[in-house]
Amino acid sequence: MAAGAAAGQLGTAFLRCPEAGTAEGWRQALADAGPDATAVTRAVSGRWARGVANAWMDGRAPTEVAPYPDQHRLTSPLRKAAGAEWKSLWAGTGAHRSRALPVAELVQVIEDERRAHTP
Repeated sequence: MAAGAAAGQLGTAFLRCPEAGTAEGWRQALADAGPDATAVTRAVSGRWARGVANAWMDGRAPTEVAPYPDQHRLTSPLRKAAGAEWKSLWAGTGAHRSRALPVAELVQVIEDERRAHTP
């Protein structure tokens, strides 16, 4: 906002909140994320999406994929049975800023930070 944005999309910010119901492996991947932790892939669903980098974004990922929604259906059994390496850990570029706080507290922290950085 300090750079001139009128709004922001903050879905990833809430993934580690106790109220979110996010799987533990996903929470841990977000907790461990650094500033360059996310990447994009079409390998999961056939559509481009950003997530915490894992096997879907490295050399193990398929290079040729079916179109959406066929790719989504094809990968569904793998994702259901897999550990965090083959889960779709969707997250935005600010994944490294996620915090394990209750929603009300996180909203207040975000608002305080916005005020501190808005002229």
